[in-house]
Amino acid sequence: MMAGASAKPFPNPRSFLLFLIPFLLLAVRQWHWVPADVDGDYAQYLLHAKAIVEGRAYTDTGYIFHPDAWFIGPRAYPPGLPLTLAPIVAMAGVHTVWLRLLMLVSLLVFACAAWRRLVMDVEPWQAAIGAGFAVFAIEAKGAAIGPISDPGFAALMWAMILTVDSTTEWTWKRVLLITALGGATISYRMAGVAVIGAYALYVLISWRAHRGFAALPLVFWAAGGSVLAATSFSPNDLLGLLVGWRGPVASLNMLRHEYLQSLPVAILRPTPLLPLNRLYYIVGSVMVPFGLWTMRRSVARSFLSVTAVVYMLMLVVSPVGEERYLWPLYPIVACTMSVGVRRVLDWIPFIPVSISRCRIALVLFGLIATTALATEAVRPSPDVIVGTPNGEALFSWLRETNASSPVRLTFFNPRVAALEGGVSAMGNIVRSPRGHLRVFEEEQITHIVCLPADKSDPNQQVTNELPKLFPDRFVLAFTNPDYQVYRFLPETPAP
Repeated sequence: MMAGASAKPFPNPRSFLLFLIPFLLLAVRQWHWVPADVDGDYAQYLLHAKAIVEGRAYTDTGYIFHPDAWFIGPRAYPPGLPLTLAPIVAMAGVHTVWLRLLMLVSLLVFACAAWRRLVMDVEPWQAAIGAGFAVFAIEAKGAAIGPISDPGFAALMWAMILTVDSTTEWTWKRVLLITALGGATISYRMAGVAVIGAYALYVLISWRAHRGFAALPLVFWAAGGSVLAATSFSPNDLLGLLVGWRGPVASLNMLRHEYLQSLPVAILRPTPLLPLNRLYYIVGSVMVPFGLWTMRRSVARSFLSVTAVVYMLMLVVSPVGEERYLWPLYPIVACTMSVGVRRVLDWIPFIPVSISRCRIALVLFGLIATTALATEAVRPSPDVIVGTPNGEALFSWLRETNASSPVRLTFFNPRVAALEGGVSAMGNIVRSPRGHLRVFEEEQITHIVCLPADKSDPNQQVTNELPKLFPDRFVLAFTNPDYQVYRFLPETPAP
């Protein structure tokens, strides 16, 4: 039974290793960085891992989910990454370099799988540009600073794509491997459902090649999903995923603001000069679709193409969206750009025949990677909470206060407060000032945190005003230059 692209001899990895160097140097540059003050996903994954290690319920993390703060994150994340983190947390805690190393290894696996798959359709140096640029761009966004699911998800997704597209003999071993990779992918991110859907479509369009044998993973996934739904699924979890839906107009706005900027990110930022970068992005925005068009015949019926299309459609209709959801597709962007540039070089008449067009393109993209590294190397580290004197003083006060009386906090980054301060915490909600008081009473909130005006987003600004608007309901309990904590008082009964 035959299906997929034909396997090739293992290509020379020299160009691949060359284009990994900027990524590795950037990882060294950011080695001592900590997650930005607005980052909270990493904290929730660690909270889930701690719950597993300590034998508590998976959702017993201290994070208080509220529908009016849906944009912070759901009540629970898929268990793939927390299960991976649990042994590390059990042995070394939540502040260990092993977490950083896990993220870097995940990015390297992602790069290797992407390069190996792209080599099936393009030259090894073009595949190397795709993989190398992708992990560099992702590292530049801080993907390895704290444990998040995106690197592992991308690695599993491309490992599955490689396994399917390099499959010539559909054996039980290959079927079980695809089943395991697909299950692991969806266990890391719910976006993995797009990979499962893409596989179902691929099985249909390639039915003649395998006569239904390749459909067995779909049966196994359906059986496993049914068991999980019957034993673990909560309607509130589905509500948490859908509550962010705001209609097609909001979805289109999200597409424009979050995803259209991913093309420049995926082909790197070669200089600190905006005019030069804009010119580069204009050229890149032409080369990428041109490269896709050039490759159309070789990849049209591949699992890679089907997955990319289905994944993009899933992102468009999803109720939530961030630029990082496109990270798994970054290798395609830079790779197709290199294909487009290589084809254009064939049309330039004044280049002597004796000069290799491939070498010209390779040098050009090497210069882009080098200048991008120089640009990122001088970028300052992000604003942070963890490790700062004022932040640590806040967390220390929360731990001490919680030890004597349970604290239920409102904080702009509730998951970090739960992880570092050991308290239950809810994010800032989108409601009127008086609506805040009603939610505080419903959720039994005991304290709120106010920030300086220059560090406050619109939601935080509303929280900052509450002690002024309702002075009889709040009393100052802790203060330092960055944080003011107010205790929320019960309503005084009317005489």
